[in-house]
Amino acid sequence: MEIEAEEKRELKRLAAEERAREAEERAREAEERREIQRLAGEKELVPEFDEAKVAKWFVLFERKAKEFAWSRERWVGLVANKLKGNALEVYDKMLAHDLDHYEEFKADILRRKRASDSYLECDRSLEQVFERWIASGGVDSLEALKVLVVMEQFIDIADKELVPLLREKRFRKLKEAATWADDYVLAHRPVQ
Repeated sequence: MEIEAEEKRELKRLAAEERAREAEERAREAEERREIQRLAGEKELVPEFDEAKVAKWFVLFERKAKEFAWSRERWVGLVANKLKGNALEVYDKMLAHDLDHYEEFKADILRRKRASDSYLECDRSLEQVFERWIASGGVDSLEALKVLVVMEQFIDIADKELVPLLREKRFRKLKEAATWADDYVLAHRPVQ
């Protein structure tokens, strides 16, 4: 009698464990389906690639990526899914390590795109990009251009985790940016 009762308890315990495993599996599968749907939705939100205006397309993509707070580590994959023509050929020729950093990936696409343009088209494109850049920086004098260039150089050499924060802050003076960066690093340094 006691053995039968213990066997029944053991069977109930095993059945409960099995139900728990099945519930965990269903939950994991549901989460995977939600993630796939989310990724598919993000892919649909990426603008259609425009081979004639590659630099402008990257600006649109980055605006959309920031708007929806897409992880920067996934930007290369999202862009790659939309590439066409010459840009797709450039992507196909890239090595795996070329795809690790979005900024380098983007620069390769833009550089190789420009190489296929005529020098006159390249000249026009570079001038347009420069004009937009100085307009976005509020440049109205030689001094303001100097500040913008030096600030860009400072941001380029800053630690990787500081770059988006420095860009968001939009400092107007390098000393303010440098002071803030030092304070940030000190405040976030691990306690020893």
